[in-house]
Amino acid sequence: MNKKMLSQQEVAELIGVHVNTIKNWREAKLLSFFRAPGSSRPFYFKDEVDAFINKNTKNKRCVVKPFKNAKQGKVLVSSNSNDDWRIE
Repeated sequence: MNKKMLSQQEVAELIGVHVNTIKNWREAKLLSFFRAPGSSRPFYFKDEVDAFINKNTKNKRCVVKPFKNAKQGKVLVSSNSNDDWRIE
């Protein structure tokens, strides 16, 4: 069974966030990934990325962009509807 795999850059472009955001989500274990032996490049399964988007999207115009305020320990959300991602 062949599953389509996406690079970190492709996932960032698909979701509409910076590649560092994808890295942060990966490190927070919000996105699973595959790394080939001997490689430092992570790859993501497209069906899992799609599931992540569906799980964390409030509507078709917005996506989840977690940003934790270190002082308050809260997830901040932009008021801009084009930039309105939430992860709970």
